[in-house]
Amino acid sequence: MAQKGAHRKRGRDALMVFLKSRRRTAHAVQVDIEAEKQSWLHSVETIQDTMVQWLRQAREENLLDVTKVRLPAVDGRFGVYESWVLKIFVGSSVVDVRPVESDYLGWKGRVDMECSVMQQMILRDSEEIWHFASLSPSLKTTPFNEVNFKHVLVELLQ
Repeated sequence: MAQKGAHRKRGRDALMVFLKSRRRTAHAVQVDIEAEKQSWLHSVETIQDTMVQWLRQAREENLLDVTKVRLPAVDGRFGVYESWVLKIFVGSSVVDVRPVESDYLGWKGRVDMECSVMQQMILRDSEEIWHFASLSPSLKTTPFNEVNFKHVLVELLQ
């Protein structure tokens, strides 16, 4: 009978060791996910800030206005979180630049530019370089740069 009690004690001890280990692992994973989310949010804000810089002259000449608002975003990896949405106002039209997904079809993130029913994807690669992308009929990318950005903006607003 004494052996049965000792076996139970070892079982409880093993369970406690397992549960504590599991808690430490879960905490480490949570910290990693939070760090990845912050990195993703920083990347989104950086691309939006770049766009604002490229629009500086048009803003100074009162041809358009730009603002940022915090809105909820839903991500398969991070769940629901708040993120900045860049809003570009041109007359009665508004182009929203918002995060869509931090992990998209093998890419390290997707941001969309949307105006009415028009949309332009911007994808981030594993080296954290952004590309404009279209799916017609297969994925085609072009560099994310000032010239292409302004071209896309005109297309969305027409």
